[in-house]
Amino acid sequence: MDDETSEGWTGSCFKKGGKKLITLTPICMQCNTQQNIEVTEEQLRNYNGGTHIQDAMPNLTPGQREILISGTCEKCFNKIFSL
Repeated sequence: MDDETSEGWTGSCFKKGGKKLITLTPICMQCNTQQNIEVTEEQLRNYNGGTHIQDAMPNLTPGQREILISGTCEKCFNKIFSL
């Protein structure tokens, strides 16, 4: 997955400490803010295979998971739903 686009975000691969990591770069559909979210290849594979994101990527914050799911950053999500 070198610089591919999927689900409204792009990603690039690299190795760190012997593990293949992927930096996902989703952009919020509301405010156009871009985030860089680092996940392992296994985490992304599990998520794309149907594992719930909170189980596939438990190390991510709820806000990071939300932008991957819906394309909405935490700040905009909270504003939309008045949280």
